[in-house]
Amino acid sequence: ELALLADIGSVSCPPAMTVLCQQGEAGHDMYVIVSGSVRVYRCEDGNESELTQLGRGASFGEMALIDESPRSASVATLEKCDLFHLEREPFLEALTRSPQLLRAVLVGFTSKMRSSNDKMLSQAIERERRRAEAEIERHRSISQMVAGVAHEINTPLGIINQAASVITDSVNDKTLDDLAKDDDARDELVDVADAARLILSNAERARKLVTSFKNLSVRQVTDTLETVDIRELLSEVVGLYRFKARANKLEIVIQDELGDGDRQWHGYPGYFSQIILNLLGNIERYAYPDGGGGRIEVDLRAHAGP
Repeated sequence: ELALLADIGSVSCPPAMTVLCQQGEAGHDMYVIVSGSVRVYRCEDGNESELTQLGRGASFGEMALIDESPRSASVATLEKCDLFHLEREPFLEALTRSPQLLRAVLVGFTSKMRSSNDKMLSQAIERERRRAEAEIERHRSISQMVAGVAHEINTPLGIINQAASVITDSVNDKTLDDLAKDDDARDELVDVADAARLILSNAERARKLVTSFKNLSVRQVTDTLETVDIRELLSEVVGLYRFKARANKLEIVIQDELGDGDRQWHGYPGYFSQIILNLLGNIERYAYPDGGGGRIEVDLRAHAGP
């Protein structure tokens, strides 16, 4: 068999960095490395990934000898090589004359394909792992920033609340008669008291929203396993989304079917919050894409069994 192959093949000596096979091009020949080494690589979405390096005694390009299919990878020399080169038509003729050669080729095919698939899979998993880590880090940075901003906002909100409290304590039904010199002054003081109460109520509302933002951000940063009130957590997340929902004419309704004993949930509140926000965002984008708005029902119920 070796003598037969030697007769139908040829030898070449390409220098280093020579591309022998190009991914995607039609293939009609194979190579055996007599000396030197080559690298096998693929390009996907502009990213090059090395599959393997081959040295003396290894072969590549065998699939082209069988079906003339496009090259599944590119091959380039790493150094000056001595290569045995075999064309498709003489090779197929040799296979018909040697069952042992056919068996050896099939065994080589199986081994090489399994090795290449394993390496490609591991590289794909590694790329996905790095992408996921980068995405997590990005969310963590944003969450830390939001938590810091929320903390800073609480300071002026506290001052506003304190100032409004001073006004409401000074101007109330008990002190109006003492402060008002006439009916016009009384009306103005009533307006001031009403405005102070309005400031207090909205400052408290803003404080709760800032606290919700801060809690959500901290949870996404820490990703800790906690036991929380699932009803309160869901209400908090939906409350954060209501501003955007109002702008897009979405009505979000929580239908709570939980008993008091089912409200405690053991899990990751940060992940839960992100999932709910993603679902609401997808509903807005795909269920009501025309901007006409609609109804979103969130059912909260206990699930028995696996």
